[in-house]
Amino acid sequence: MSASSGIRSRFRTLIKLPSLLRPPADERTGTMPPSKGELTIGQGRFGERIITHPDMAGSPIAGIVVAGLAPWQQRRATDMMQARLGGPLTIKEIARACQITPSHFARAFRGTFGRAPYRYLTDLRITEAKRQMMETDLPLTTIAMMCGFTDQSHFTRVFRRLVGTSPGLWRQSFRK
Repeated sequence: MSASSGIRSRFRTLIKLPSLLRPPADERTGTMPPSKGELTIGQGRFGERIITHPDMAGSPIAGIVVAGLAPWQQRRATDMMQARLGGPLTIKEIARACQITPSHFARAFRGTFGRAPYRYLTDLRITEAKRQMMETDLPLTTIAMMCGFTDQSHFTRVFRRLVGTSPGLWRQSFRK
């Protein structure tokens, strides 16, 4: 079993917990008692995510904590990504700055931001590239290199996958 399928199955289990904790169905009618509320995901004092549900009140698993980055780690990670947008940056470097292991950082980052660190960095790079295309007349090759892409071909592939059109067409449509 891969790591991602293990995480998915644990998450599915968390989502199913409220229904598992409800009283059994009424034997006469065969219906389940109504749920008292919605599953909520909140944030604790130290930046951790807490999953709660009114049906879980008093249960030993009420208030399950899901890993996440502390606010200072969130700022440090996003600031590093923003500052090093045009150059290489590894998870190991960011994790060291956040004082946690790379595997814990990747898991906590995804828990906090809802996407992997690489995807977050790619989104930042595409946003910066769009800004450069709107505000300057620089060639796409230069913009690609400034935003941390290895070459224009790589930039075009990623841009098309995320935005749905090529950078050249996007720039032309913006200028009209």
